[in-house]
Amino acid sequence: MPTKSQRWKTQERAQLRRSQRRASGLTRGPRSCPSGYIKRNAYMRRNTSGNRFAVASRCIKDRGNPGKGPNYIGPLRKGALKRFGYSSTKPLRKRHLALDRAAAASNAMTVFYRLNAVAVLTKNVNPSLSRKFKGDAEWVRRKFRVQIKRRSRQTRSRQTRKRKRKSSKRKRKSSKRKRKQSKRKRSKRKRSKRKRSKRKRSKRKRSKRKRSKRKRQTRKRKRQTRKRKRRSRGGKKLRRSKNAKNINLFKFGYSIKKQKTGANHAALNRAVAASDAITVFNWLNKYAFAMSIGYPSIAKQFKDDAEWVRRKFRVQIKQQISTRKQTRQSRQTRKRKRSSKRKRKRSTRKRRKRKISKRKRRKNRKRKTSKKRRKRK
Repeated sequence: MPTKSQRWKTQERAQLRRSQRRASGLTRGPRSCPSGYIKRNAYMRRNTSGNRFAVASRCIKDRGNPGKGPNYIGPLRKGALKRFGYSSTKPLRKRHLALDRAAAASNAMTVFYRLNAVAVLTKNVNPSLSRKFKGDAEWVRRKFRVQIKRRSRQTRSRQTRKRKRKSSKRKRKSSKRKRKQSKRKRSKRKRSKRKRSKRKRSKRKRSKRKRSKRKRQTRKRKRQTRKRKRRSRGGKKLRRSKNAKNINLFKFGYSIKKQKTGANHAALNRAVAASDAITVFNWLNKYAFAMSIGYPSIAKQFKDDAEWVRRKFRVQIKQQISTRKQTRQSRQTRKRKRSSKRKRKRSTRKRRKRKISKRKRRKNRKRKTSKKRRKRK
């Protein structure tokens, strides 16, 4: 299944092709271009007043490197980093602060790939700007320890192609004797399979009934445990609503600049009313973690506000268990399972032995009685 971003890319590309076809039908451009020049496709554009008009195709200077490869970089979203306050004209410190916000809100890897894409696209057109984007991408990679996925080459060597062709020819030239032998074997297997299948079906039905019964029992137990926990806590647990999304608190009037805490608290109340207390708490916590490296004073403000939200709305945090503890628990569970399996095996063996011993006793009794009768006669 294609992801959300992949679907968006395909839609954008299709829209671009449609606009190019429409513009080429409305305008006339050159049929061919001289050496050192490339033909730019016609496209639709909007005026300052908002009206659409067609731009004709034209010959432009070829700035690309020799040889054309597959287009990996697709259409980019406009204003993806601008909403966090990032722009190439701003100084280095402000750019880094904006990138910190973007990484906390979405993901460090997506921020890195966006910067890298712009750097690659502007490499030959504007080299000074591409260097700036490249530097910012490298800073994000170093700070957040982003692991880059290396893309495998699509081209294959000629030798591998030849080998594949030869192997396919050999497979085609399989002898008629082998085919006949395989047909005979298949017919025999089919007969035996039909007999087995009848037995298996009856077994499967029994096993399905047992599984369904176990599932019902487990669900019942889970419900009972949840009810007990709620009673012990003294009410229902605060859960994240289905309609809650990754909101931006800056839209509700929340700010980092020096102002009264009451104004920020009012903004947080608005945000909680719009979405949920848990989402607001997570948002503040994320930003606190992002700012803790370079800007400890701002991080402290985020942390204090997160604590205020937690206390007021009684947000219950899931405490993460350490990896060592988890490994210990897993080992203990494995040991318990092994011991239970051994006990079951022992009990089954004992039962079998008892049955065998009972049968032997009965046989011996019958023999003795038969001998006594013969002697009397």
